[in-house]
Amino acid sequence: MPAIVLLIISTIIGAGFATGAELVAFFGGSSLSPWVVAIIVGMFLFAIMTVLVFLAPRRQHPIVRHAFTAVYFAVFAVMTAGFAQLCGVWATVAALAFCIIVVMFGFDKLLFVNKYIMYFVLAILLTASIANIGPYDNSPFVKGGTSLGAGVLSALLYAGLNCCLLVAVIAKSLEKTSRKRVLVSCAVATVIICVFVALILTAIRAQGVSADMPILALSNTPLTMIAVLLCILTSMMICLFNVSKNTTVRSYWLILLCGFAFALSFFGFKDILGVAYPALGFGMVLYVGWLCCVGCLGVLRRRIIRRRLGRLLGHDFFVVDDTVNRL
Repeated sequence: MPAIVLLIISTIIGAGFATGAELVAFFGGSSLSPWVVAIIVGMFLFAIMTVLVFLAPRRQHPIVRHAFTAVYFAVFAVMTAGFAQLCGVWATVAALAFCIIVVMFGFDKLLFVNKYIMYFVLAILLTASIANIGPYDNSPFVKGGTSLGAGVLSALLYAGLNCCLLVAVIAKSLEKTSRKRVLVSCAVATVIICVFVALILTAIRAQGVSADMPILALSNTPLTMIAVLLCILTSMMICLFNVSKNTTVRSYWLILLCGFAFALSFFGFKDILGVAYPALGFGMVLYVGWLCCVGCLGVLRRRIIRRRLGRLLGHDFFVVDDTVNRL
């Protein structure tokens, strides 16, 4: 179970809060305090994860599968752009090659590599956030910030964005272990994610940071830089794994996809993020709503069928004859 918890966190961390830019994009102008934001995000996150655990089909319709493949690639391109902005061309090429190698070795190797990366990353991000926490001048509200409704909507879109990468991960986890263990893992991961969202957002507001990657402005040390890079790298690995699982592409197709993502990275991290992330969050919310509607209709249809069968067969259709001990 710890491996699944860490895998869920690593799926979200790179695209969700590792650099801090994502939190600023969604909640930079919010009038809600960071802890309120974290609680609302946590409720939406766990609700969407629960829907994915219980209602997501094991075999997706080809149109839905191709749509999610495009989503995974879009996030992969954003993460590649972030890596390129931090490390340059040749380090990005090396990172893409590493992602291809890990994905080709399969899900178990992904869990193994990810587990040891996450322990280090979470410790560094926790230290960097706590070191910069302090009171900001208009706590707990931002002057001139958005309304409560806008903040809740941003939290919903943010949760949707983060969960769009979990569809393939949860499906694969359900093949390895029970639904109960996966759901408990989702709950534990949600709590950890919410704590980090609150701490990082509090530190960003306290220090008034407005950089492209606020977490590096808060703690511009080699260890923090390595932690952010590893967060981005794990998200890149998982996105590429999801693409390979959805399309069963060969290794040379993975190389072509990485080359295309590398070309897109020259558009810049912040520009791609600002356009792609809200759209992906909205699309995921629509998908989860569709799953809920299909699930409710399925339950309703089963009940109607049972009632009709009961009326047709009668209440005494199944009778136990106690005298001869037979049906």
